[in-house]
Amino acid sequence: MVVTLGVVADSAMRDLFARPILGMRDMCGVVLPWIIASGFTYALITERHVRVTVVVRLMSRTLRSWLNVVVNVIGLIVFIFYSFIAWQMFWESMLVREAPMGPVATPVYIGKLALWIGTSLLAIEFALRLIKSLREKL
Repeated sequence: MVVTLGVVADSAMRDLFARPILGMRDMCGVVLPWIIASGFTYALITERHVRVTVVVRLMSRTLRSWLNVVVNVIGLIVFIFYSFIAWQMFWESMLVREAPMGPVATPVYIGKLALWIGTSLLAIEFALRLIKSLREKL
């Protein structure tokens, strides 16, 4: 909500008075990855993410349980890969203290840290789901 108000205020100041709020766009670039990464992770952990269940409901219970295992394996592999890439992006950005050229030097690596934490938590959640789905199979 604060980010939205900041963007609206920045747009209004820029368009109406030709005086943008210095650093607002840069701050949004740092805050938004935290909001998005935490939202995705929260949605998966609490199972409030969008799922297409029309076809899955028509499957047998055995097929559904195997499909669950496959989905968790794919999710785990994908998010381990994303986490590895996100770590590299964060680390390289932090080593050079990356900041956008502008009136306010906002560190970019803080936003990239959110990407690494979010993808790592998603990988952990998929690993836990895989363990749970395999236990149900055995």
